[in-house]
Amino acid sequence: MSNPRFAAVWFDLDGTLFDSAHDLIPAIIATVQAAGLPCADFADIRGSISQGSRAMIAYAANLAADDARLDGLVTSFHQHYLQRRLLNRYFDGMETLLAKIEAAQIPWGIITNKNTAFAQAVVSQAQLDRRIAALVCGDTLPQNKPHPAPLRFACAHINANPADCLYVGDNESDIQAARAAGMPGVACRYGYLPPNSRIETWQADYIIEQASELADIIGV
Repeated sequence: MSNPRFAAVWFDLDGTLFDSAHDLIPAIIATVQAAGLPCADFADIRGSISQGSRAMIAYAANLAADDARLDGLVTSFHQHYLQRRLLNRYFDGMETLLAKIEAAQIPWGIITNKNTAFAQAVVSQAQLDRRIAALVCGDTLPQNKPHPAPLRFACAHINANPADCLYVGDNESDIQAARAAGMPGVACRYGYLPPNSRIETWQADYIIEQASELADIIGV
Protein backbone atom coordinates (compact mmCIF):
# COMPACT_ATOMS: atom_id res chain seq x y z
CA MET A 1 0.00 0.00 0.00
CA SER A 2 1.32 3.43 -0.91
CA ASN A 3 1.93 6.13 1.68
CA PRO A 4 2.61 9.29 -0.37
CA ARG A 5 4.89 11.83 1.27
CA PHE A 6 4.48 14.65 -1.27
CA ALA A 7 1.62 16.70 -2.68
CA ALA A 8 3.19 16.68 -6.16
CA VAL A 9 6.32 15.51 -7.93
CA TRP A 10 8.01 17.69 -10.55
CA PHE A 11 10.61 16.43 -13.01
CA ASP A 12 13.25 18.01 -15.17
CA LEU A 13 12.90 16.73 -18.74
CA ASP A 14 16.18 15.88 -20.50
CA GLY A 15 18.41 13.62 -18.44
CA THR A 16 15.82 13.05 -15.72
CA LEU A 17 12.51 11.89 -17.18
CA PHE A 18 13.72 11.00 -20.68
CA ASP A 19 17.03 9.73 -21.99
CA SER A 20 16.85 12.43 -24.66
CA ALA A 21 20.41 11.96 -25.89
CA HIS A 22 19.14 9.78 -28.73
CA ASP A 23 16.97 12.65 -29.96
CA LEU A 24 19.19 15.63 -29.23
CA ILE A 25 22.65 14.44 -30.21
CA PRO A 26 21.84 13.21 -33.74
CA ALA A 27 20.28 16.64 -34.42
CA ILE A 28 23.40 18.34 -33.03
CA ILE A 29 25.72 16.20 -35.16
CA ALA A 30 23.63 16.80 -38.29
CA THR A 31 23.70 20.56 -37.63
CA VAL A 32 27.45 20.76 -37.11
CA GLN A 33 28.30 18.51 -40.03
CA ALA A 34 25.95 20.40 -42.37
CA ALA A 35 27.92 23.54 -41.52
CA GLY A 36 31.12 21.81 -42.59
CA LEU A 37 32.60 21.80 -39.11
CA PRO A 38 34.33 18.92 -37.31
CA CYS A 39 32.13 17.41 -34.63
CA ALA A 40 32.72 15.65 -31.33
CA ASP A 41 31.34 12.13 -31.00
CA PHE A 42 28.09 11.02 -29.34
CA ALA A 43 29.64 10.02 -25.99
CA ASP A 44 31.53 13.28 -25.61
CA ILE A 45 28.49 15.45 -26.41
CA ARG A 46 26.28 13.57 -23.92
CA GLY A 47 27.83 15.24 -20.89
CA SER A 48 26.91 18.71 -22.17
CA ILE A 49 23.17 18.11 -22.66
CA SER A 50 22.05 19.72 -19.40
CA GLN A 51 23.81 22.96 -20.38
CA GLY A 52 21.30 23.77 -23.16
CA SER A 53 21.39 23.64 -26.95
CA ARG A 54 23.73 26.58 -27.49
CA ALA A 55 26.34 25.16 -25.13
CA MET A 56 25.92 21.70 -26.66
CA ILE A 57 26.58 23.03 -30.15
CA ALA A 58 29.56 25.08 -29.02
CA TYR A 59 31.02 22.01 -27.32
CA ALA A 60 30.28 19.67 -30.24
CA ALA A 61 31.85 22.04 -32.79
CA ASN A 62 34.65 23.20 -30.48
CA LEU A 63 33.54 26.83 -30.76
CA ALA A 64 33.91 29.63 -28.24
CA ALA A 65 30.73 30.66 -26.43
CA ASP A 66 30.76 34.03 -28.23
CA ASP A 67 31.45 32.63 -31.73
CA ALA A 68 29.36 34.56 -34.28
CA ARG A 69 28.37 31.34 -36.03
CA LEU A 70 26.46 29.98 -33.04
CA ASP A 71 23.21 31.90 -33.65
CA GLY A 72 22.83 30.35 -37.09
CA LEU A 73 23.80 26.92 -35.82
CA VAL A 74 21.22 27.08 -33.03
CA THR A 75 18.50 27.98 -35.54
CA SER A 76 19.57 25.10 -37.77
CA PHE A 77 19.60 22.72 -34.81
CA HIS A 78 16.05 23.68 -33.88
CA GLN A 79 14.93 22.86 -37.42
CA HIS A 80 16.68 19.49 -37.38
CA TYR A 81 15.23 18.66 -33.96
CA LEU A 82 11.62 19.55 -34.75
CA GLN A 83 11.75 17.60 -38.01
CA ARG A 84 12.71 14.40 -36.20
CA ARG A 85 10.32 11.74 -35.03
CA LEU A 86 11.39 11.74 -31.40
CA LEU A 87 12.21 8.46 -29.70
CA ASN A 88 11.30 9.74 -26.22
CA ARG A 89 13.08 6.96 -24.37
CA TYR A 90 12.30 6.88 -20.67
CA PHE A 91 15.14 6.09 -18.33
CA ASP A 92 14.96 2.56 -16.93
CA GLY A 93 12.28 2.29 -14.29
CA MET A 94 10.67 5.66 -15.04
CA GLU A 95 7.51 4.38 -16.74
CA THR A 96 6.81 2.04 -13.82
CA LEU A 97 7.44 4.86 -11.37
CA LEU A 98 5.02 7.20 -13.16
CA ALA A 99 2.36 4.50 -13.12
CA LYS A 100 2.79 4.18 -9.34
CA ILE A 101 2.60 7.96 -8.89
CA GLU A 102 -0.62 8.09 -10.89
CA ALA A 103 -2.07 5.10 -9.05
CA ALA A 104 -1.47 7.01 -5.81
CA GLN A 105 -3.24 10.02 -7.37
CA ILE A 106 -0.22 12.29 -6.91
CA PRO A 107 -0.06 15.13 -9.45
CA TRP A 108 3.18 15.22 -11.42
CA GLY A 109 4.58 17.42 -14.13
CA ILE A 110 7.58 18.82 -15.94
CA ILE A 111 9.68 21.91 -15.20
CA THR A 112 12.36 22.45 -17.81
CA ASN A 113 14.53 25.23 -19.22
CA LYS A 114 13.70 23.90 -22.69
CA ASN A 115 11.54 26.33 -24.69
CA THR A 116 7.85 25.51 -25.07
CA ALA A 117 8.02 24.54 -28.78
CA PHE A 118 10.58 21.82 -28.05
CA ALA A 119 9.22 20.64 -24.70
CA GLN A 120 5.69 20.47 -26.10
CA ALA A 121 6.95 18.38 -29.02
CA VAL A 122 8.27 15.84 -26.52
CA VAL A 123 5.13 15.93 -24.38
CA SER A 124 2.79 15.56 -27.36
CA GLN A 125 4.72 12.75 -29.05
CA ALA A 126 4.98 10.90 -25.72
CA GLN A 127 1.22 11.40 -25.21
CA LEU A 128 1.66 13.05 -21.84
CA ASP A 129 -0.63 16.06 -22.41
CA ARG A 130 -3.47 14.64 -20.33
CA ARG A 131 -1.24 13.01 -17.73
CA ILE A 132 0.81 15.95 -16.46
CA ALA A 133 -0.51 18.53 -14.03
CA ALA A 134 1.76 21.29 -15.37
CA LEU A 135 4.40 21.98 -18.02
CA VAL A 136 6.64 24.92 -17.15
CA CYS A 137 9.19 25.76 -19.86
CA GLY A 138 12.14 28.04 -20.34
CA ASP A 139 9.99 30.75 -21.92
CA THR A 140 6.97 30.41 -19.60
CA LEU A 141 8.34 32.99 -17.18
CA PRO A 142 11.04 35.69 -17.32
CA GLN A 143 13.19 33.54 -14.99
CA ASN A 144 14.68 30.08 -15.59
CA LYS A 145 16.22 27.58 -13.21
CA PRO A 146 18.21 27.97 -11.00
CA HIS A 147 15.72 30.73 -10.13
CA PRO A 148 12.91 29.24 -7.99
CA ALA A 149 10.10 30.98 -9.92
CA PRO A 150 9.34 28.05 -12.29
CA LEU A 151 8.98 25.63 -9.37
CA ARG A 152 6.79 28.02 -7.43
CA PHE A 153 4.68 28.64 -10.56
CA ALA A 154 4.02 24.91 -11.00
CA CYS A 155 3.01 24.56 -7.36
CA ALA A 156 0.70 27.57 -7.54
CA HIS A 157 -0.95 26.03 -10.60
CA ILE A 158 -2.24 23.17 -8.43
CA ASN A 159 -2.52 25.16 -5.18
CA ALA A 160 0.30 23.25 -3.50
CA ASN A 161 2.92 24.46 -1.04
CA PRO A 162 6.46 24.09 -2.50
CA ALA A 163 7.65 22.61 0.79
CA ASP A 164 5.15 19.77 0.31
CA CYS A 165 6.34 18.91 -3.21
CA LEU A 166 9.43 17.22 -4.64
CA TYR A 167 11.68 18.24 -7.54
CA VAL A 168 13.83 15.74 -9.43
CA GLY A 169 16.70 16.79 -11.70
CA ASP A 170 20.13 15.88 -13.03
CA ASN A 171 21.82 19.30 -12.97
CA GLU A 172 23.10 21.41 -10.11
CA SER A 173 20.80 24.23 -11.25
CA ASP A 174 17.83 21.92 -10.57
CA ILE A 175 18.88 21.47 -6.97
CA GLN A 176 19.67 25.17 -6.58
CA ALA A 177 16.14 25.98 -7.81
CA ALA A 178 14.59 23.48 -5.42
CA ARG A 179 16.53 24.81 -2.44
CA ALA A 180 15.62 28.41 -3.31
CA ALA A 181 11.95 27.42 -3.58
CA GLY A 182 12.06 25.64 -0.21
CA MET A 183 11.34 22.33 -1.95
CA PRO A 184 13.07 19.00 -1.32
CA GLY A 185 15.30 18.07 -4.26
CA VAL A 186 16.50 14.80 -5.76
CA ALA A 187 19.73 14.67 -7.76
CA CYS A 188 19.90 11.94 -10.41
CA ARG A 189 23.32 10.43 -10.87
CA TYR A 190 21.99 8.50 -13.90
CA GLY A 191 21.45 11.75 -15.85
CA TYR A 192 23.71 13.87 -18.04
CA LEU A 193 26.35 14.90 -15.55
CA PRO A 194 29.33 16.71 -17.06
CA PRO A 195 32.71 15.05 -16.52
CA ASN A 196 34.13 15.57 -13.03
CA SER A 197 30.77 16.63 -11.59
CA ARG A 198 30.66 16.39 -7.81
CA ILE A 199 27.00 15.66 -7.22
CA GLU A 200 27.62 15.21 -3.48
CA THR A 201 28.36 18.94 -3.19
CA TRP A 202 25.02 20.03 -4.64
CA GLN A 203 23.28 19.76 -1.24
CA ALA A 204 20.41 17.69 -2.63
CA ASP A 205 18.08 16.09 -0.11
CA TYR A 206 18.43 12.79 -1.95
CA ILE A 207 20.84 11.34 -4.52
CA ILE A 208 19.67 8.40 -6.62
CA GLU A 209 21.43 6.02 -8.98
CA GLN A 210 18.29 4.95 -10.87
CA ALA A 211 14.71 6.12 -11.29
CA SER A 212 13.19 3.19 -9.41
CA GLU A 213 14.69 4.50 -6.16
CA LEU A 214 12.21 7.37 -6.28
CA ALA A 215 9.35 5.05 -5.33
CA ASP A 216 10.58 4.73 -1.74
CA ILE A 217 11.35 8.46 -1.50
CA ILE A 218 7.86 9.40 -2.72
CA GLY A 219 6.13 6.61 -0.81
CA VAL A 220 4.45 4.76 -3.67
